[in-house]
Amino acid sequence: MSHPPVAASKGRATQELVQLSSVDGATRMAAAEAWGRSMHNDPIVTFLTNGTCPDRVSRFFRSFAAMCLRAGTDLSDSWMLRLQDPAEAQASEDLHAPGSDPSPSPSAPIAAVCIGFEYPRAYPSDWQMLRGGLLGMLTSAPSWSTISVFSRLVPTFEARKAEFKKAHGPFYYIACFGTVPESQGQGLGSELLQKALQRADQLGIPTYLEANGAASAAFYRRHGFQDLEELAAAPGAPCVVRMARWPRGGAGGQ
Repeated sequence: MSHPPVAASKGRATQELVQLSSVDGATRMAAAEAWGRSMHNDPIVTFLTNGTCPDRVSRFFRSFAAMCLRAGTDLSDSWMLRLQDPAEAQASEDLHAPGSDPSPSPSAPIAAVCIGFEYPRAYPSDWQMLRGGLLGMLTSAPSWSTISVFSRLVPTFEARKAEFKKAHGPFYYIACFGTVPESQGQGLGSELLQKALQRADQLGIPTYLEANGAASAAFYRRHGFQDLEELAAAPGAPCVVRMARWPRGGAGGQ
């Protein structure tokens, strides 16, 4: 499903919100590439690599996003925000009948990405992750310490998700979220996150994620998330913060 471009002031790019279930595999991989670029300065992997290889950090996270997108059988809760030049957006709009949704524009650059799953219904299994490229993701890691840390953290993440589900029922899990460097600071990430949270509110379920580092956690707090737990990634490294946001009109029984 593609949503009509969001109106923008004259001369500024318009915004097109696109559901990843509506696009082809190549476009999904472009979304994975965009998310990888958004993670080039991830605080944890940057710490583990001494900040020496941001391109390899991006490649690692691109591989993770690609794995999630290949493994997921239901991408209806995953989105990307694309930007269009106003003239191109008007031309695209003119080609469609009034009231119809414009088709996704392949040339429009991707500004922000959200890959999410309703847990546990749509969350990929270990086997699906393996088939989606788990081994390739591991070989793309920028350092052995990255493999070691993530191999230790991931089982903890999975156990905590299962515990959260047992306590609060199904939830919307955000696996990947980010804005490409050149589009940061414009409110685009906040706009995309609001779409994801609106979906969780419609379902009446909490939203859950793991935030890497203090700046990421602060961003999510501004959008109503609460800290659940801090997990040490490695001695001296920034923490991973488990966070949740309760649906509007409810508080997960709290």
